[in-house]
This record gives sequence, structure tokens and C-alpha cells, in this order.
Amino acid sequence: MNPLYIVAGVLVVLGAPMVVRNYITPRSVGITDGALSEVPRSPNGVSSQTDVTGKRVDPLPFQGSVEETRQALLAAAESFGTYRLKTDEGTYLHLVFITPVMRFRDDVEFLLDEEAQVVHLRSASRVGHSDMGLNRRRYEAIRQHYLGGEDRPGTG
Repeated sequence: MNPLYIVAGVLVVLGAPMVVRNYITPRSVGITDGALSEVPRSPNGVSSQTDVTGKRVDPLPFQGSVEETRQALLAAAESFGTYRLKTDEGTYLHLVFITPVMRFRDDVEFLLDEEAQVVHLRSASRVGHSDMGLNRRRYEAIRQHYLGGEDRPGTG
């Protein structure tokens, strides 16, 4: 048998689960007991609701009403790139960003806490181990655009 066929077969068998996971929304997406899910153990996610060192980011302050905050978040997300809005439940948003070259999908969630007047964020890659800092850079870009380019106290 041709060795190229063997190599191709091995790549298909090993790569198929990753391809499937890339197209399926993870069970970790969504709200559990009033909070966003914990970020994965791998270094490819950030959250404002985690205590894990190196994965924690600050929540964002409200920008007026829930609707004004929602619109500001969506505009800020758009500043980072193209996304698909998968869920819009008023105080919960789930967006999916797709990387341009490899077409990896990353889930970005916003939970608007009207009582505390903050927006919690969770951004995590669906597949792979490292994201080379992409989820944190996405958070920083969204944060900067959302805050109008200013670094306000308590947000960074």
C-alpha cells in the first residue's frame, strides 16, 4: 500500500474529532446557576468570573440601560472582526468568532448583570490547547472599543 495513503488515513482519523468539535457548540456555553461556565483548563480562554490566575479579566461597566449596553457590546465585538450572533436573550449574548485562516471557532459570551451594573465576559476556543493569546487580545480589543478607547479606572 502507498505510504501516502497510510499517512492521509492517520491524519483523517486523528483530525476528525477536532474538526467535529470545531463545529459543535460546547456544553460549557451558557449560563449555569446565574453565571458563565468556568474556562477550560487549557490556556485558551479568559473570563471575568474565574479565579484562575492568568485567565481572569475584569468585567465591563454598564453603558446606560441594558439595551444601550447590549448595543455597545455588539458594536465593540464587531470592531474585532466578523462574528455570528448565536444567542440573544437580552442579558445574555453568545457570539462565535471564526479565525480567518484555520477557521477555528471561538465562543464569546456576555452576561449583563443589571443589579451589579457590570458585564461579565467569557471567551474560549473550542479546540486546541493554546490560542497564542487570541482570546485575551480579543477581550482587550473589545474592552478598548467598548470603553471608547479610554482606560478607565477599575476596568483594566
